Amino acid sequence: MRRKRPCSICRRWFLPDARVGDRQHACEREECQRERHRRADRGWHAANRDYDRDRRWRETIAAAKQEPSETPPTGNAPPPISGLPWDVVQDEMGIQGRVIIAGVVRVMGLFVQDEMRKEVPKIVEGIARLPRRGAQDEIDPSG
Repeated sequence: MRRKRPCSICRRWFLPDARVGDRQHACEREECQRERHRRADRGWHAANRDYDRDRRWRETIAAAKQEPSETPPTGNAPPPISGLPWDVVQDEMGIQGRVIIAGVVRVMGLFVQDEMRKEVPKIVEGIARLPRRGAQDEIDPSG
């Protein structure tokens, strides 16, 4: 016997499809199905980050070969990349070398950012352990 259940998106009660049964968590409304699909898609991409990495690298290199320029293929380059002489890199290593260097620097920058975020709680914990300065400590007795 089927029972009504609340939609996980809009919270309205609905009767699940008999073919899906207990596995259906969202109602049949188009907005809820679109949101359900978006959430599932986001979850899948989070779990499979490296799925199409090879394809993306090849597409970036192909795009750079079609429209070579002196700027790296990343639109708004972070500071380590913006300081590179891209004309020299491209002359010495070619377009592929330029694309690969830009990608490696970007990945390294993301790694460093992640490592810095991991350290913030440790720093905050260390600050919390320091003794607090009282009002008496801040008063200059000499006037």
